[in-house]
Amino acid sequence: MSEVVERESIRALDLDEKVFVRVPASIILDSDACDIRVSVYSFFAVRRGIDCRLTFSINEIREWMGRDVSARDEKTCASIKYVVTHLADNGYISVDDCFATAKNSSRVNAMFHYDGVSEECSEYRFAMLYVDEIKKITSYKDESRGYASKDVMLLLLSYLRMEMPRRSNKLRADEIGAGAHFGQTDVDARRSRYPEVYNDHYKNISDEIGVSDRLVAKYLSVLDEVGIIYLEMLPRFQSSGKWHTNWVLFCNRYKRDKNFLLAEGEEYFEKEIKAKKNLLLNYKKTAKAMKKNNNNTKASAAS
Repeated sequence: MSEVVERESIRALDLDEKVFVRVPASIILDSDACDIRVSVYSFFAVRRGIDCRLTFSINEIREWMGRDVSARDEKTCASIKYVVTHLADNGYISVDDCFATAKNSSRVNAMFHYDGVSEECSEYRFAMLYVDEIKKITSYKDESRGYASKDVMLLLLSYLRMEMPRRSNKLRADEIGAGAHFGQTDVDARRSRYPEVYNDHYKNISDEIGVSDRLVAKYLSVLDEVGIIYLEMLPRFQSSGKWHTNWVLFCNRYKRDKNFLLAEGEEYFEKEIKAKKNLLLNYKKTAKAMKKNNNNTKASAAS
């Protein structure tokens, strides 16, 4: 029996679109490290050779991060040295002892610990970043915004990818034909239960990754503008006479699987967002009904 899939592929991915790195949750949530931690980690994950060895310099990492290598930037160089040492101390890479005293242009031998990363990612949460996305972010420029922290953008993208639900393209046996019971297609039935959308507040994300909520809001908007993530803020609501900030919904602007593009654009993310709104609305109605029932029970017991 041939496997039944949710979506047929639109096209094959090019090399940069299909090559990805896995970023462990322990790096994403390591707020003790500075904001460039995902940028530096991705350098080693992408640049490693087939034997996981590589040579590098501080300036090469700066270039990877989209920095102007010709400009004097000792603060960034010091931050890179700190993060490289931090990654080594936590077992993600190994570097030569000479790195501690190496100049910015000096080449140093390193090894990326692929097996350890794979084992960690098989047991715990992780994010998938594609090489074309990393390049799009590190090459981002917008004169109207002034300085743009590409490192915070990569960190935020990693966080969202770690949290965002993802349906397998292959349907389980019990899902085939299940949509007909509700007058839906099988895809609509799956989407209504498990939309590929993450909901959160900027403040929660800020607390999780150690970046100010102002920067979180700013650079999540940039990820939306450059076409990687779609975000939608739900309207504020009033409860007990007070106004409250509502959820922000996040969805990828496209879906990739293995070597293929499966979905993209509004046809994809608008349907996912709509399904998530319906779920949140149903949760709210259920919670309200439960609260009403509890109050009625308490009133009956008191009488």
